[in-house]
Amino acid sequence: MREAFEETGVKVKSGRPIEVYKNMLLGVVSMATARTAEAGEPWPSDEAVVARWISNESP
Repeated sequence: MREAFEETGVKVKSGRPIEVYKNMLLGVVSMATARTAEAGEPWPSDEAVVARWISNESP
């Protein structure tokens, strides 16, 4: 959650797990979780060239 704020300026709340990604050859395991924005507006940074809201609804 700290990373989201540092990279986009948005404070988020962690939600349910979505997916676990693993690459055992590289020894990497990552878990993606749903997030809810609590405060802030997205802004770009050195690590996020573009930061903006998108809809999660189908076009």
